[in-house]
Amino acid sequence: MNAMTPVCGTDTAFPAATHRRVRKFDISDLFQDEGSLNYDISARRAAYVAEVLGGEPPARLVDEDDCPAPEVMDFVRRTGASLDFIFMGDLRSMVMADCARRQEWFAGEGDEA
Repeated sequence: MNAMTPVCGTDTAFPAATHRRVRKFDISDLFQDEGSLNYDISARRAAYVAEVLGGEPPARLVDEDDCPAPEVMDFVRRTGASLDFIFMGDLRSMVMADCARRQEWFAGEGDEA
């Protein structure tokens, strides 16, 4: 794997089998809720993350009080997905966290890129 090349193919960080599986997933509406909370799209975002990583999405997103359910909190801890992405379609926190982790790795301070 190559931390500098996060795309699929030979010698990359994204295995070709995963790339083929993810390409079948329709992501066209994952970013189209215009900042409003839509639990159907949120569930699709969580399912997308689970599909990319080869896991299962959380059984529920919110509890009876309309707060993030324990299942979704466990899911974000396990996968690195952000609540911002799942609920609002905002990728910034995930991109910034990954960038910081890679910068630490390239500086010799982190464990992995």
